[in-house]
Amino acid sequence: MSRRSIYSPAFLVLFMLFVSCSPNELIYFGPSSQITNSLFGTVRGYITDISNHTVIVGARVNISSGFTVFSDETGAFNLASSLPGDWEITFSAPHYSSYTSNISIESHQTNILSVELVRNNSDVIIAAFNVADLKITGSHDFLAKWMKSASVDIIVLEEIQPDDAPLLDSALTSNGVSLPYHVFTIQYGYPNDYIAVWSKWPVYDASDIVYPVYTDPVSGTNISLSYLRPVFKFRINVLGSYPVWFYAAHLKAEYELDPAFLNLQKRRTQAQIIQDTILATQNIYTDQIVILGDMNTALPEDFDSGQTLDILSFHNDNPANPSNDFIPINATFLPDDAWTISTFSSRLDHILLSPGLFPYYVSNSVNIPHPSPSPSDHYPVVITLKYGNF
Repeated sequence: MSRRSIYSPAFLVLFMLFVSCSPNELIYFGPSSQITNSLFGTVRGYITDISNHTVIVGARVNISSGFTVFSDETGAFNLASSLPGDWEITFSAPHYSSYTSNISIESHQTNILSVELVRNNSDVIIAAFNVADLKITGSHDFLAKWMKSASVDIIVLEEIQPDDAPLLDSALTSNGVSLPYHVFTIQYGYPNDYIAVWSKWPVYDASDIVYPVYTDPVSGTNISLSYLRPVFKFRINVLGSYPVWFYAAHLKAEYELDPAFLNLQKRRTQAQIIQDTILATQNIYTDQIVILGDMNTALPEDFDSGQTLDILSFHNDNPANPSNDFIPINATFLPDDAWTISTFSSRLDHILLSPGLFPYYVSNSVNIPHPSPSPSDHYPVVITLKYGNF
C-alpha cells in the first residue's frame, strides 16, 4: 500500500542558535569549529528534506548582502565572513519549495541554522539507466547514491538481473532512499539481461511483450527476434492519482560488423512492435504514456525517416499528421552531442512522451548526468513531470 505525505510549502522548520564571543575566542561546533576574530559574522548549518531527513546536496543559500554558497555532499553550508546587518536569507533546491527568512548578523557572531525544505508534491522525476549488469565493484552503492542525489521517483533499469534486487534494495536503504516497489520482466534476452523498474508507488499490470517473429515495417519481410529482450509494459499511478503507462525497452545492439544493417532492421522492427501495441491498446491523445530505455540507436541511420527513432516517435505512421507523434525528449531538447554512453559518441538511450503526457513535462528538465563514481558505462536520462497541486 503506497503512502504519500502532503506538506504545505510554507511548512519549514528553522532552528537558529546565536553564539557571541569576543575576538580570538575559540568556538566549538564539532569538526567545523573556528575562531571568529574579524569584524564579520558567520552563518552555517545543514539543509535536509523535511519528509525523510536526508541531506540535500547542491542546495543554494543566498543572503541579500550579495553572497551565495551551495550545500556540500553532507548537506552543510558555510557563509563565512558575512557582513553585519539585517538581511534576508533564501534556501532553494531543484524540486523543493524555496524558503526565505530574516536574519541578523553581528560581528564575531556565528549563526547556526538547521533548515528542512519541502519537496514539491507535484514533481515526478523519471529516469532510464542501462546499468551494465552492475558488475563494477561497489556499483549497487554507486547507483543508490546517484538515485538519492537525483531524487528519482521512478527508474527503469536495463541490463540487470533478479539477483541484483536484494543488493540494490540494501544499498537504497543504507543511503536513505525509499523506492519500495520493484518489478522485473518475466523473460530475459541474451545474455541473461532483464529490464526492471524501481518505483515510489506500486507497479500494476506488468507484462512482457514478446514476438518471436514480426514484420519489418520497411522491407515487409518477417524478422526473427529470437533471444532478444522483451518490451516491458506496466502502469504506475504517480503521486497515487495519475495513471502513467510505461513501455520500457532495450533494443537490439550494434555489437558486430553489420554491413547488411540486420541489427538496424531488428531495432526498427522492435520499435514497430511498441508502436503497434500502443495503437491497439491505448488512446495516445489522452493516455499518459512513456517510452524509455536503451534503444541502441548507434547509427546515423537510426535517426533517419522511417527508422528506429522515427517509428518510436510515431512519425512514420502518418508523416503529414503529427498530432499523434510522441516527443523524443532528449533527442529534441538536448544537443546532438549529448551522448548517453562514455565509451563512444552515441545517443543510445531515450525518453519519449505521448501527446497526452507531454504537457506535464517541465521545460528544460531533461538532463544526462554523469554519476561519479559511476555504476555503468552508460549515462542515465532524467526528466521531470509536474502535476497540479492537490
